[in-house]
Amino acid sequence: EETSLNNVENDTSGISFIDGVLLNPNRLMISVYNTLGQRVYNGNESNIHIGAHGVYCVTGASVNRKIAY
Repeated sequence: EETSLNNVENDTSGISFIDGVLLNPNRLMISVYNTLGQRVYNGNESNIHIGAHGVYCVTGASVNRKIAY
């Protein structure tokens, strides 16, 4: 039986999301996109404040994740 959880890889990016702040402790180069496909952040800061509530895609060399705020 196939599920959406097949081929899940371990996330070694260290990226997490707490109280409206995207934490990037390894200072990876990442981009953050809103649901309209607009890039709202691009860089490698360790703490990125997400202004508006919504769903965002976080992409980079070792991360590809969706977050909801």
